[in-house]
Amino acid sequence: MDDTCEVQKVRLLNKSKKPKKIKLFSFVELCLWNALDDMTNFRRNLSTGEVEVEGSVIYHKTEYRERRNHYAFYSAGAPLSGFDTDRDFFLGLYNGFDKPDTVFAARPNNSIAHGWSPVASHCIDTELGPGEERQIVFVLGYIENPDDEKFITPGIINKKRAEAMIARYDTVEKTDLSLKALEKHLDNLLSAISVDHEDPRLKRMVNIWNPYQCMVTYNMSRNVLVSFTDNLVSLYLSSPYRVSLDFFKWGSNSDVANQALLKIVAHKLNGDQKYILSIQGDIDYILGRNATGYCFVTGFGSKSPMNIHHRPSGADGVAEPVPGFLAGGPNTVVMNDCDTIVRRSAYPAKSYTDTECSYSTNEICINWNAPLIFVLGALDAGVERLSR
Repeated sequence: MDDTCEVQKVRLLNKSKKPKKIKLFSFVELCLWNALDDMTNFRRNLSTGEVEVEGSVIYHKTEYRERRNHYAFYSAGAPLSGFDTDRDFFLGLYNGFDKPDTVFAARPNNSIAHGWSPVASHCIDTELGPGEERQIVFVLGYIENPDDEKFITPGIINKKRAEAMIARYDTVEKTDLSLKALEKHLDNLLSAISVDHEDPRLKRMVNIWNPYQCMVTYNMSRNVLVSFTDNLVSLYLSSPYRVSLDFFKWGSNSDVANQALLKIVAHKLNGDQKYILSIQGDIDYILGRNATGYCFVTGFGSKSPMNIHHRPSGADGVAEPVPGFLAGGPNTVVMNDCDTIVRRSAYPAKSYTDTECSYSTNEICINWNAPLIFVLGALDAGVERLSR
């Protein structure tokens, strides 16, 4: 249940009164870790595929040597009579999945993919007597290794985590126990709301598919959020001003505040303390630790905007603007927003002017203040409460 894998159990049953010899072919097509890139960047993709075969396991290690710390594997719970890892060999030059050469010829090619389109296909020979049954377990798994544990020898990937995962499903009995535990977990998770109705299609939709889709959406969005915020932390660590922002456009300060908001959510999901310093860095940037020297919140700090693009503040006869507004911040996308020429720095992080006509750098918006208030409230509540 805690493994990043898909477990497949194939059941073969001979219902005839004669012995049967069977050749069983498995098949998965391996992606190159980026679905859009898979379908578009053929010049690159058709030269990067790389695999490794050991025993009954096919390892997909494209770009693992160069820039990745993860790989996939497809294992079979039986000895192999052959395999294929090259799609063209498996299908045949002009065939589709409706008539793969290898299956119709009943003969694996033992092909090793070098570029082109990597796949994983096992061939298993088995013989069943009358009434005899056999079950075979396949595991399609995903493994991540720390950078200092990627290889056991030069060019040979570290398979310890994969081998440990495969061992947890190396018998039908172990697999059945794991599937039972997963079934119980899903029953508890997806049965919080149930509907009884005379229409079985409505019951199936509401009681099974709807909660399942909610769970999948939650897991996918959670993974995407954590991955995105981890990248923001990397940008923070590489920034001289300790901020995650690396592009300055209209409302760039709101980007800083929204990024801090996302880091708070990520911290709440996994409790990782690395987000906290980065969140504090975002607030420090907004409050004055930036290339302009401005505290971008009106009415605070020794140097803050006095001429925000806000008609009530410009027309009330009071020199100071309404306090508490977050100004837009540096912007290199729009450089000529004032009727008169206002000189702005060509350096992106300094491209700001405290001038009322500069709507692209000195405007205020309620949706820019909103994430700032959220983040300040969360920090004020304390780190301990953030992770609850």
